[in-house]
Amino acid sequence: MRKHFNIIIIGAGPSGLSAATRAAEQGADYLLLEASAAAASTIRSYQRRKLVMAEPRALPLRSPLPFSASLRESVLDTWERTIAERKINIRYQSKVVDISTGAKKLKLTLEDGEKLTADHVVLAIGVQGNLRKLEIPGGESEHVQYQLDDPEAYQNETIVVVGGGDTGVENALALTGRNQVIILNRAEDFSNLKESNLTLLTEARHKGALDWLLQTKPQSIETNDSGDFPITLFASTPNGVERIPCHRIIARLGALPSRPVLEKFGVAFPTPDAGALPLLSASYESNVPGLYIIGALAGYPLIKQGINQGFEVIEHILGNPVESADTELLRQKFSSFCDDRGVDDVLVKVQKNVPLLAMLSTLQLRELVLESNILLPQPGDIVFKRNDYSTTFFFVIEGDLEVLIDD
Repeated sequence: MRKHFNIIIIGAGPSGLSAATRAAEQGADYLLLEASAAAASTIRSYQRRKLVMAEPRALPLRSPLPFSASLRESVLDTWERTIAERKINIRYQSKVVDISTGAKKLKLTLEDGEKLTADHVVLAIGVQGNLRKLEIPGGESEHVQYQLDDPEAYQNETIVVVGGGDTGVENALALTGRNQVIILNRAEDFSNLKESNLTLLTEARHKGALDWLLQTKPQSIETNDSGDFPITLFASTPNGVERIPCHRIIARLGALPSRPVLEKFGVAFPTPDAGALPLLSASYESNVPGLYIIGALAGYPLIKQGINQGFEVIEHILGNPVESADTELLRQKFSSFCDDRGVDDVLVKVQKNVPLLAMLSTLQLRELVLESNILLPQPGDIVFKRNDYSTTFFFVIEGDLEVLIDD
């Protein structure tokens, strides 16, 4: 069995599959390694018939890996056909536990002790493999789970969903109608939800389909020796400890930071913050020569972003000129501002003139600018006045802004 490849891609999620599909299309010497027994393990963990979104809508898709907004099952079927039809060189149940540098090549160690080497390594392992768990007394109970495969498998149960993010709320909504559902949210509201989920959640509670407890944290879990409920959850609320008998707890707490794993591989970070993203070049290369990081691990959790990055990173490695998929969108955004300069020059100008943005990587800056609006106020225009309600930051990129203070 071969031990050296020009490109080794680690992780067969959207980013890694896209990279492998492009590498195969280009006739590159590559190998795709996947730790689990099947590709796209994160999407497989979605609840049945979940709609997988293709956001941002304005971002074009540029990869031979097909993808569009559709049901979970359709996405998986399409990708499985692509793997077979394109004869993707993939090895399953091949978990990489170490990456180190050698003489002009990278050395990989697999969980079973096998050694491989590569000129270039693309790390696309995502963040869902390191789920945050309930670290409370009783948290190891068999009645606690961390994903919801099939909501229809649960009938006439009292179910507590811990976590007020989109995933937790989507799970809770899917369980209503056949079960009594209670959401525990440590925050004081659901302001971080997608608007569509917030609307559905509010309507469901108004109809009595579910309930929630805000500013509430799980404290402990006790097993019941008798009665209708196998466990009781004790939760800390603003009004004291709440006792919640239930059949099961579904905890959707997100993932632990992947920083320790990346630091083990020699990857540098800009700050000591546990949630900081790795330092990457515009071509997704880390400070470790030849080691590239794409997708959620690089701070881009959206599927379409990861797919585009998989395509682009292979083009960079093969020496082919390629613009990032967002370049044309940025070019359009800058059309009325510095239209005589290239996108990269304008981004340099933005970062230079706004010290607060100096800490951002090029990739982070591009994303921030795409989500921002560029204003071109004329002399005398009022940009903001006292008592205006706003959650907006204004950065002065060029020119002067006068601040008038009432006496």
